[in-house]
Amino acid sequence: MTDDDARTHDEPPRVSGQQSSLRVVVVLLLLAFVPTLHRYANGFVWDDITTIARGETLHHLRSIPSLFTHRTMFVSQGAADEAITPVDTYRPVTLTTFVIDSQFSGRRPWAYHTTNLLLHAAATLLLWRTLRHLVGKGAEALAPWGAAFFALSPQLAEGHVWINGRSDPLCTVFGLAALLCALRSWTAPSPRPRWLVAAGALFLLGLGSKEVLVGVLPALFFWPDQRTLRERATRMTPFFIATACYFAVRITVLGGVRASYGAAQTRYSLARLAVLWFDAMRELLMPMHVHLRMMLETYGRISALWLALAWLGAAGLLVLAFALRARLPQLRFALLWFAGPLAPVAVIASIDWMGFGRYLYLPAVGVAALLVSLAAAARVYVPQRSVVLVRLLVGAYFVLLAVKLAAWTADFRSEDTLYGAAMQDAPETSVGYGYLGLLYFERDDCARGLPLLLRAREITPVAQRYWGPLGRCALRLGDLREAARTAQAGSRRFPTDPQVRVLVQEFRQRVQRPSGAR
Repeated sequence: MTDDDARTHDEPPRVSGQQSSLRVVVVLLLLAFVPTLHRYANGFVWDDITTIARGETLHHLRSIPSLFTHRTMFVSQGAADEAITPVDTYRPVTLTTFVIDSQFSGRRPWAYHTTNLLLHAAATLLLWRTLRHLVGKGAEALAPWGAAFFALSPQLAEGHVWINGRSDPLCTVFGLAALLCALRSWTAPSPRPRWLVAAGALFLLGLGSKEVLVGVLPALFFWPDQRTLRERATRMTPFFIATACYFAVRITVLGGVRASYGAAQTRYSLARLAVLWFDAMRELLMPMHVHLRMMLETYGRISALWLALAWLGAAGLLVLAFALRARLPQLRFALLWFAGPLAPVAVIASIDWMGFGRYLYLPAVGVAALLVSLAAAARVYVPQRSVVLVRLLVGAYFVLLAVKLAAWTADFRSEDTLYGAAMQDAPETSVGYGYLGLLYFERDDCARGLPLLLRAREITPVAQRYWGPLGRCALRLGDLREAARTAQAGSRRFPTDPQVRVLVQEFRQRVQRPSGAR
């Protein structure tokens, strides 16, 4: 037997790099698709109702130019003529994709679900390619595990299962694609301008999908390689130009940045930013509270001591990342990608906007990068005999994530199931009671809606959206005492709220009506 024959018998056949990559792609696509395929049984929920089911703008190709000259909620039924609020959004690229979907399925949800599913799969694959670049050839086998974590994360379902959550996966796809294009130039022996132009164009599309993509700029600046600060700043030029173009258009369309209610709200939000970071990290790694949330009611109860401790912890992690930048350069990039996009989200912690999981979609890229980077650094300390056990534990963890993801996907079946799940999973919060009560109010079923709205107001009295419908429900049921109490208190608390104003007007008309009139 020759040496070549011995090697043939002793060594397993080697799989080519192309075949191995194809296998990874297939597995990641299955992980991105299968756990949420039953999304096609889901209908329109939440904002989908006003923008797609009842709205008109998104169902006409001729509307596309107007999407670039109006704020995002221009497409919502009844919102086209409302004044722009101090916190507003400008996302014409996302809205354009809805118009395209409408040409296929109109007011049926299947085309919208398909686009979201494909976007989530694309984000997963682009993340895998990004992680391969991040950890290098020696540890690139770990990259699929990070992408699998991202694909199966239950918290991210709010971004890709809920139709109107699309802006988050869309901006993530464009952001990762922009980074990969930039890397084609950054890693080449000489600059490649066409790839930098492509990176800038993709980044601009990402900002037009959702403005939080601007938060990844520090992470891009500190991509782990041996470059001076001047070289880093120079190669970031396409991203800086794209950002400047986006905000120039945004300021023109919205009449300002429209990102805050003022200095007091900004201070309130920044104080809670560190808490948001730790809460987001915990929920991505251990998703215990997978339901609709209102950050206002949870973060508003946190004491000053805990806020200070959270900031001390965040500062400590930042110092650690920079101290380890030579031994673990990926750590700085991962933490900055995670923390940066969450910074503007802190504004939501001070107002009664609902949602949490979709805000974690883009930051989850940083968490996946963090896990893969730490695994690459720690693998030399793991005994070879323990590798199989580690893989089994990680596999079991992924199975639990997939089960929770599948269950959360089913909760988006209808508005009743969505708000009912929130009420069942978190009975101590107002979201489930409040939004289910609002749903009954819209259906003119105030007998069922009033108790729920009363409970929601009791839990979170600072949430203004409950007050007007609550008082109007009381009026419809003939409870003038509750209607008067709600109208008076609501007028003091929220004098500019449209629903409270309608309540006051209806109450006055009811009181002034002749006693014999119906």
